[in-house]
Amino acid sequence: NIITTQNIVDSDDEGIEGTNVNNGLITNNKLNVVGNDGMKFTGGSNLTIDGNTISGTDLKGLNLNSIAGLTVTGNTIYNTGNDGIEVNNSNGVVIDTNAIGLGGGANNINGEGIDINNSAGTQVLNNIVQNTVSNGISLNPSPGSVIQGNSIQNVGGDGINVSGSNGTLIGGLLFGQGNTISNAAGDGIDVTGSDNVNISGNGVFNSGLDGITVTDAAGLYIGSNTVNTTGV
Repeated sequence: NIITTQNIVDSDDEGIEGTNVNNGLITNNKLNVVGNDGMKFTGGSNLTIDGNTISGTDLKGLNLNSIAGLTVTGNTIYNTGNDGIEVNNSNGVVIDTNAIGLGGGANNINGEGIDINNSAGTQVLNNIVQNTVSNGISLNPSPGSVIQGNSIQNVGGDGINVSGSNGTLIGGLLFGQGNTISNAAGDGIDVTGSDNVNISGNGVFNSGLDGITVTDAAGLYIGSNTVNTTGV
């Protein structure tokens, strides 16, 4: 289950689509001008999506659903009609060192940069997210997740938005663990309905609303963050 070094241009449907793929490696593909999602995978296990370039999609760059053991690393995604990367109902997820929105102009990601839903224990690490219409990174009921070392700039919503995700770590005190968020139109970091969340070591600059805002949360720790120039 290896798909490698394909050049797909001007597809009317998904660039690459897979169902119930196990032990798959999808690497070094270039997908440009795609009618639906750049890649769509549903079901299966132990899938790695590495080193691909995806641009010009009508829908999402990567649309990933119900996968047990998912690694998404080293991909470049820009000019999408919806989210850059969306993951739903999966476990063992690592989203690491991807570049989202860098290859296009303002608002070239017409949704969220990275959107994680119902995927507990997800790790979102060391990504660059820019030029999104909505949030840079969004985490919806996905408890026990980690968001570290990401650079988020020029996003139309919140830099990081976390909802219903108890026990999530946003940043950290060791070198490279903190997230850097600049020029978010909304809040730098917005946490709602999530208990025992740790927000530490992050830098938030020039947010349109609050630097860090928390609603309906217990057992919260906020420490050693730098917040500079907020809109309210």
